[in-house]
Amino acid sequence: PKRKRVQKIVASVAGEHSLVGYKNSAAHYAKDDDETNEDAIPGTIKPDEAEKILHFIQEKNELAAVAFAVNILTGIRVEEVCGTSKQRRLDTSDLLEENGRIKIHVPRILAKGKKERKVNTPPCLEAWLGLIKKKGPLAPSAQTISRWRIEACKKHGLTFPRNAGRHTFATAYLELFTKHEAAHQLGHISSVRMLEEYYAGCRMSQAEAKALFNIWPIGEKPKDATKLMDDWIRNTKTGTTE
Repeated sequence: PKRKRVQKIVASVAGEHSLVGYKNSAAHYAKDDDETNEDAIPGTIKPDEAEKILHFIQEKNELAAVAFAVNILTGIRVEEVCGTSKQRRLDTSDLLEENGRIKIHVPRILAKGKKERKVNTPPCLEAWLGLIKKKGPLAPSAQTISRWRIEACKKHGLTFPRNAGRHTFATAYLELFTKHEAAHQLGHISSVRMLEEYYAGCRMSQAEAKALFNIWPIGEKPKDATKLMDDWIRNTKTGTTE
């Protein structure tokens, strides 16, 4: 039912959305953001920790849970999901359906470096997006997301390194897919080599990587969840859909 809701929302905004023509009013991102800081060491969290955080947030604020899921399951930056005070947020008009799969369009106005892109989504993320009940933003404010994430970490005794959502995604995606696919997903505007060098010290087993992309909302995990995820991985590698 929630997948149908997402598809209905996507269908309802079809034609309203364009990949070009956004007026870019985005503020410049800080110099030390993400991969631009050569001295930064990417910090990650384990899949079971990600699940604890997501489920805690879901019980407190579903929209914040959706936003955090988008961040850690697609690698889209928090700034790209939430925008700034002068920008709109990522919203349902940015959900695109291609060959039966949902992709998220990151428009120029939100994308770092003004490089718009379409992002691949695992099956479990469609369930998270299904928590959205009507057209509108995919996220509350960044402060709201941060508040509930901090509360989740306190409850479970977890440490959440800076940008850990994006870094955890990148580490997992690089384990399952090629560096070129990962670079596109992450919206790199420089080079694949820089991506390789930045994440050279990050390691995650294939089992852990698959576990990350198999985190579903509370009570929503289907019996064939693992098959759905494996099919998604295979089809992403071959460039096909089912």
